[in-house]
Amino acid sequence: MEQAEEIISARFSEGLTVKAIADELFVSRSRLYDAFRNVRGMGVAERMGAACSLLGSG
Repeated sequence: MEQAEEIISARFSEGLTVKAIADELFVSRSRLYDAFRNVRGMGVAERMGAACSLLGSG
């Protein structure tokens, strides 16, 4: 989880995909999605969308 969030924070402007993050962490997309859902209450794509919205609003 922490590593995935670090990747999202550091490289959000690169057009990251859930698959790219999962590949970098050597896990499946479903495993990454489940981890985010269980810990953060939202999936990876939702988390990335929320981060982009926050960054866009200043």
